[in-house]
Amino acid sequence: MKFRKLIATAAVFALLVGSMASFAGCSRRGSTLVIAYDNFSSKFSPFFASTAYDMDVASMTQASMLSLDRVGTVIKNGIDGETIKYNGTDYTYNGIGKIGYEIGATTTYTIEMKQGVKFSDGKPMTIDDYIFSMYVCLDPTFEGGITLNGLPIVGYLSYKLNIANEYIGVCESIVDDEGVYDADNPGYTRTQYERFFDEGAVAEAYELLAQQIYDYVMEEYLDWAIEENQTDYLPADPNLLKDPAYKIAFSMVLWNFGHFDGNAFVSGVTETEFTMQGSNVPTIAFYAEEIAAAYDDPDDPDYCGLLTAAGVESAGANIVNDYLIVAYTKASGGDASGAVPIIKIDGIERLSDYKAKVTLRGFDVTAINQLGIQVAPLHYYGDAAKYNYAQNKFGFDKGNLDIVRSKTTVPMGAGPYVFKSFKKGVVSFEANQNYWDGAPAIKFVNFRETAEGNKLTGTIKGTFDVSTPSFNKDVANEIKKQNSNGALSGDKLQTELVDFLGYGYIGMSAVNVRVAGVGAESSKNLRKALATVFAFNRDVAVDSYYGEQASVIQYPISNTSWAAPKPNDTGYAVAFSKDVNGAAIFAANDTQEQRETKVKAAALGYLQAAGYPVANGKVTGPSTLGVNSKTTYGIYIGGGGKGDHPTFSILTKAKEILNDIGITLNINDPNDNNALWNALDAGTADMWCAAWGATSDPDMYQIYHSKNILKMYGGAPNSTEDNRYAIIDSALDAKIMEARTTDVQAVRAALYKDALDIVMDWACEVPIYQRKEAAVFNMKNVDTTSMPGDITSFFGWYAEPALFKLSSSK
Repeated sequence: MKFRKLIATAAVFALLVGSMASFAGCSRRGSTLVIAYDNFSSKFSPFFASTAYDMDVASMTQASMLSLDRVGTVIKNGIDGETIKYNGTDYTYNGIGKIGYEIGATTTYTIEMKQGVKFSDGKPMTIDDYIFSMYVCLDPTFEGGITLNGLPIVGYLSYKLNIANEYIGVCESIVDDEGVYDADNPGYTRTQYERFFDEGAVAEAYELLAQQIYDYVMEEYLDWAIEENQTDYLPADPNLLKDPAYKIAFSMVLWNFGHFDGNAFVSGVTETEFTMQGSNVPTIAFYAEEIAAAYDDPDDPDYCGLLTAAGVESAGANIVNDYLIVAYTKASGGDASGAVPIIKIDGIERLSDYKAKVTLRGFDVTAINQLGIQVAPLHYYGDAAKYNYAQNKFGFDKGNLDIVRSKTTVPMGAGPYVFKSFKKGVVSFEANQNYWDGAPAIKFVNFRETAEGNKLTGTIKGTFDVSTPSFNKDVANEIKKQNSNGALSGDKLQTELVDFLGYGYIGMSAVNVRVAGVGAESSKNLRKALATVFAFNRDVAVDSYYGEQASVIQYPISNTSWAAPKPNDTGYAVAFSKDVNGAAIFAANDTQEQRETKVKAAALGYLQAAGYPVANGKVTGPSTLGVNSKTTYGIYIGGGGKGDHPTFSILTKAKEILNDIGITLNINDPNDNNALWNALDAGTADMWCAAWGATSDPDMYQIYHSKNILKMYGGAPNSTEDNRYAIIDSALDAKIMEARTTDVQAVRAALYKDALDIVMDWACEVPIYQRKEAAVFNMKNVDTTSMPGDITSFFGWYAEPALFKLSSSK
């Protein structure tokens, strides 16, 4: 779950009307429910909570504008209620919000709020609280996890940069053309294009970009490279890195803009040699020139590579676009000083006390999730005296969120519970008597910090009423042992299982595992050889570690998603089960010995197709097709140095089989998992074992789009760096983007199936397992009949707090 960044609005508002399975149990005596939890960080703000546990605390106190059903689909009309069938049963979903939208050149969302909703202090909630909450998330200084500022809200860029829309509109048109002059674009003229790409402004922007990269590398990678002795990035004498000039050279090497030759340095684009003596050293200005040389085309006056360079090479926020917009505005005679700040976002409109409108440029199907934010009380988190919509006042001074941050440790809102305290590892809540859906049946709730190993033990003893222990075969067996019926649910403990919102996989870098270009068929065949060996033993390994608590998956997508291919779907296939000619590798009645023999033959077939010479059932050397080929590959796994990982036995068997056919697999199981993450961040890992955490929407842009490639591989505009596979595929990109332009689920599902097939063809990801998460209840303390029916990852055991009860015997 290391990589996928959760969309805070989507993940958090799913919690109470969605999954409480992420809760790790606790309870107190009498009228108190105690749920065991991992450690908190005291950032309990609906705006600034960053860990899942802190988000859970905040969500207990907050109400979100939108909610999810049992399959993770947004409920568009919570005010009137929506009845949706799931697993053969009709369920009705209610909430505090309603949303509708009209798609065109701009998309207009109309958001309506339920009347009569109150915050826990008894004060009424109105649309002004929603508008205030949006402005907090869109403030230029906001650093929380909510990603509203990533939406193309009309007027947001003007608000952010303090620049009039007349200038912003021209600049947006130019930026949309990615540096290529388009005479047919009515959004700008040739004169405006040349003014935007003013020679002096462009040169300064390149230097800003170079400085940003340098600062980032110094903070993130210098110590790591020295401590881990990463010789590929270091001069012959690493002690020289104390010299600022060597640090600049090091940052260029790490960013693939040169290499050390002994203690000398050679740049990667112009191949300029530096002796690193006296003044013969690279500077930030030279670094900027080197980046420009890589992206500009001096023979084409109608192209500037700066925008592409900024996206591919930036080491943080894309500062270049903003800089050029400001420079253009100044050159055009506009005010870019901020002396008269723009304090209103045109695309956010108040229509009435309970209705607002949000307008976006174009259509993005994921936007509806983002707009369902938690509605925080203006009078608590802001300054009511500073709110007046008609006067463009929104509850705080733009650029100063101190008043919001001051409430970070003590949350308050319209959620089912009131935060009381956090003392000695216990977060205490009391039922909100003003809760819009009825006061919770349980008056007190405690979230109690505890070690993982104590969760199940504490639940058995009755210290906790509920816990969510890390679920595997041993935990399942202990639960069965406690119940007289020998089952997961019985007279002492009841276990509720849901699919984990994510899945386990083995990843491969297309840059580090190839024999030619990353997308070349020969490179894919090499990866398919390795993937085929990893895949054939998945059933045995997953069953050994998890038993019935996990299942093998065939596509790189969580089974919790409505877009996950199903066995009866047309084109459904078992992952990496065919040879290089497309024939099935195994027969249904094959013995394990026969399977091993056949998988060796299939792997050799792929290796031969990748250019590896083969004789006597083994490869006899690297591929003859390119210079990147090798016969030894490494793979990282986070088993704590002890092999404690569901995929470890897959690797040990793969190591044995690959060795038999002439390929060496080195398994790296560090004591500290940071070694794995550092190698991934640096782009040095050949392969790795990890798990993705998913969100309610199956959008594939973040992980698989070419623009999100890891910077070490050469990312692209606004990269999330989560495409660590280095998949660069225009057909895949087109499928992903097309799926964002429609809200018809069946159409999106078909597009995602096509996209998943392309991902599988690249063989950069081997799907391994979909595990279960468990909530374990002490039957003496909890009335489990009061839980919702058919709980899922999106609609959990505590999704209806007004109905959930303790046992009468507690």
